[in-house]
Amino acid sequence: MNLLEPEFIKKLEYLSILSRKVFKGSLKGEHKSKKKGISPEFSDYRNYTIGDDLRYIDWNLYGRLEKLFLKLFLEEEDLYVYLLLDTSASMDWGDPKKLDYSIKVIAALGYIALNNMDRVSLMRFDSNMYCEINSVRGKGQFLNLVQNLQSIKGKDSTNLNEALKRFALRISKPGLVIIISDFLDEKGFEQGLKFLLYRKFEPFLIQVLAPQELNPEINGNIKLIDIETNLTKELTLNQTLIAFYKKNLNNYIDRLHNFCNEKGYQHIISSTSLPFDNLILNTLRRGELIR
Repeated sequence: MNLLEPEFIKKLEYLSILSRKVFKGSLKGEHKSKKKGISPEFSDYRNYTIGDDLRYIDWNLYGRLEKLFLKLFLEEEDLYVYLLLDTSASMDWGDPKKLDYSIKVIAALGYIALNNMDRVSLMRFDSNMYCEINSVRGKGQFLNLVQNLQSIKGKDSTNLNEALKRFALRISKPGLVIIISDFLDEKGFEQGLKFLLYRKFEPFLIQVLAPQELNPEINGNIKLIDIETNLTKELTLNQTLIAFYKKNLNNYIDRLHNFCNEKGYQHIISSTSLPFDNLILNTLRRGELIR
């Protein structure tokens, strides 16, 4: 699978990942930190204490007040970006497949973050959470990211709540958590997302659905097989039943969207029929994930 074309990568060079929150990082990067340090952007003053660097005393202020004050500046640090990819069996379906589409999204976002010296971790999940890449930075790590993504296969059943809970309890560094999934889990999503809030992460949800899920074009007598549980159901599809299905799907999507609004999360929905570059360069810009 050819993940990203060279011409598209050139467009990503000028983009960066946005975070609404300010997190405490570890090394200098592209994002404002709560920590005060020495950098070009002035922040505040504090009283001078013995041992402080005399170069940062505001002598003009001393001339007016006859007191020594030290100038403080905002320090720029790297953002921790966690890329969480749903690799359950339901993602390995559709035309094009939701998983293939989502892997390209992850690759693009990973490149943007690495190019801007953010700390990037790649994790995949089904009913569990698996760490593929842990906290790397720099564009030189992009090949490692691509190699890991190309080896990923969709299998097993989903338990979104359990997977997110394990992630939240395992990871000690808060940051931006980008979750790419169809979010189609009969057990729901609320408890897992609440764990992220409790642990002070900032979630951004990208819900990927196949056009066949959004607008099914099948009729007559059919046998449905759940791709994750192998449960079967025989029924006769007609326009009334399809309308009922669409209503339930839209209600579920609205439930997820309203939950995110209530908690201050971002939620974007995309069909795999939307051109991939359009999602990255337009939709996610409007959703304020990238700039």
